[in-house]
Amino acid sequence: MAYYNEQAHFVEYQLDSFDQDRREAVLELLKMPDSFEVKRKFYDRFADRTREDTKFWNDMDLAFEQFAPKLDGEKKKMLEVDIYACCEIYGIAPEEYFQFQFYWKNDQGRNQYMGDKERFVVFRPCYHFDEYEKIRNKWQMYQQIGQYFGRQCILVGAESDKDAGYEEFCRYTDGKSEFVFKPLRASCGKGVRRISLSKTADRKVLYEKLCAEGGGIADELICQDETLAKFHRQSANSVRLITLRDRQGGNHFVQSMFRMGQRGSFVDNDSGAIRARIDETNGYVFTCGYDSYGNQYILHPDSGEVIPGFQIPAWEELLGLADRVMNEISSYARFIGFDLALTAQGWSVIEVNPFPQLVVQQIITGQGIRKDMLRLANECV
Repeated sequence: MAYYNEQAHFVEYQLDSFDQDRREAVLELLKMPDSFEVKRKFYDRFADRTREDTKFWNDMDLAFEQFAPKLDGEKKKMLEVDIYACCEIYGIAPEEYFQFQFYWKNDQGRNQYMGDKERFVVFRPCYHFDEYEKIRNKWQMYQQIGQYFGRQCILVGAESDKDAGYEEFCRYTDGKSEFVFKPLRASCGKGVRRISLSKTADRKVLYEKLCAEGGGIADELICQDETLAKFHRQSANSVRLITLRDRQGGNHFVQSMFRMGQRGSFVDNDSGAIRARIDETNGYVFTCGYDSYGNQYILHPDSGEVIPGFQIPAWEELLGLADRVMNEISSYARFIGFDLALTAQGWSVIEVNPFPQLVVQQIITGQGIRKDMLRLANECV
């Protein structure tokens, strides 16, 4: 894990008293006109603002556990002040402070980065929210574009009739040794798991358990092409293709990644997954692989396959698939993260995601993308 470097030099903040409540300390600090080298409007906007929600402070504590577990005392309190102010001024989350290595950067450097919160604000006009459930709900999306999946999915629980649903579940699972279960509205691989039917004693109990969890979709396992499977065979190694369609109907492919699982993980999009950037013009992987903690991989740690320089096969076919799907959904969603898998029959859709995240891409390259994304949004949104 790439931990916080305790030798980081703080050029922005100096806090004389460490015995105050950390919230009060931040608010007092932000009132000082010479405490941070940013425009005065930031102070006018944030000086009187407080954060009472416990989630933010829990996120702060979790970020320290992940990235700076050995830090304590005065150094930690100084860092908390910097993180708090950065969250207010730049709209980032506590973990993004570490992921973007803000502790090395001044105001100019920090302004280059786009956090998750700003992404939501900038690209919100790309969606018609009266139809948002069509893109957020995995089952509704499958009903619209299932022809591009290349496999069968069924609804488990949720809006389905439970008795009829169980009969369909039995028909669907007959002859299968396993399947993939996905919660209807989860993201980042949360709740996605591979279920072995050979280890399930009572199929009725399994079905009721999945329904009790809120339901989801049962999805067939993807049999991926060997060219991608060789990196990590336990996961469906995929391409995350981010597509922004402008109002004239043109597609802009940006900040796309090759994603791989590692250490036996079934999913390729959790915090331990490895990602590398792709050149959208030709499908060429032009960076090393990185995980969410900033650890770098030239070779995949499990298979030994070389990551940088890999050519994603049939790249034009992949772009064509994204274009056809966008034709179906762009009337209500124009900023999409496609998860695509290569099978023996060609490229297929794993799933379609609204508001695709942009944090990992900045971790990979060590460069902020805020300027480019704002320019693109100005042209297209």
